[in-house]
Amino acid sequence: MAISTDLIIVIISVLILIGYLFEITYRKFRVPSIVVLIVSGVVIKWFLSRYFHVNEMGWLDVILKVLGTIGLILIVLEGTLELKIRRDNLNLIRDGFVFSFLEIVLVSLILCLYITSVQHFDWYQSVVNVLPFAVVSSAIAIPASQLLNKGDKFFVIYQSSFSDVLGVLIFNFFVLNEVISWGVVGQFFLQIVLLLIISVAASIILSFLLNRIKHK
Repeated sequence: MAISTDLIIVIISVLILIGYLFEITYRKFRVPSIVVLIVSGVVIKWFLSRYFHVNEMGWLDVILKVLGTIGLILIVLEGTLELKIRRDNLNLIRDGFVFSFLEIVLVSLILCLYITSVQHFDWYQSVVNVLPFAVVSSAIAIPASQLLNKGDKFFVIYQSSFSDVLGVLIFNFFVLNEVISWGVVGQFFLQIVLLLIISVAASIILSFLLNRIKHK
């Protein structure tokens, strides 16, 4: 089906108005707009499937996934723009990392104990299934932190960002390795060290280029 330019303009305008309504909802009811967006998407998909028998939307599904990923990245970037790595923030960064790691471990352990005892899953299946629920999503935590004071806001940003990264790393580790051994663990940590070195080097180069651009 061909899509006219007028239809595209109407769709974009409607999306802008919906985004503004989400922002009003956040300011009035203190409900993060990302939560309202997720709930709206679930309701709309159920409505289309139930009454119009639309289960797949072809190219629109692909576009929505791409736009959703870009939106989540922008939300995190918006929250981290105010962060500065200084000596007086090192304790805050450390606390955010430690808290996010302990939170993932403890929540995963509690949920695994429940699933293995009640649902009778093995430990591997339990860990893979509960890890996504143990992560504090930065897409939800960062917008909600705007209501907090500066110190608590920065802690939430650090903690939720570390939680996202650690959650993805640990989840991928268990998904890709059904059999856990010391060799697999060692290879996993070696890959993390290499990624850290590459990230630090890329950040230094990017900072150097940005400073050169500012001076010019």
